[in-house]
Amino acid sequence: MGLAAKGALLGLLALLFIALSVTVLLDRPWPLLVRLVAAAAFAFPLPVLGPGAFAALSDALTGRAVRVEGAVALASRRAGWSLRLPSGLFAEYLLWNPWLPLTPSRTYTVVHGERSRVLVEPPREEQVDRLWDAPS
Repeated sequence: MGLAAKGALLGLLALLFIALSVTVLLDRPWPLLVRLVAAAAFAFPLPVLGPGAFAALSDALTGRAVRVEGAVALASRRAGWSLRLPSGLFAEYLLWNPWLPLTPSRTYTVVHGERSRVLVEPPREEQVDRLWDAPS
């Protein structure tokens, strides 16, 4: 449900920016150069919003999810990503982490949407045998 809502929100935002771009292009009182620059500024977020909306809605409608082992929790979430997958791609929370906090640099098994790479289940920490943790 949350993934469909995220996809719908991103889709509505994309439509809003498309409408703003078209409106400013058709606004006759402004010189053409000003209209083109303004339209380009409004169209700037579309390459992120459009594919994000499509991926989230596609995952929500098809119900396709992928289980991945070996996802590493990132120390910082400034870029919006939460885990680095073994493939080098990133997985993220829907909006925020509703589950237990992750420990940076630890590995987790995650279930994420096939296209959106948004987590749909709580990450589960993988048990790694460490020499110093082993009983003597």
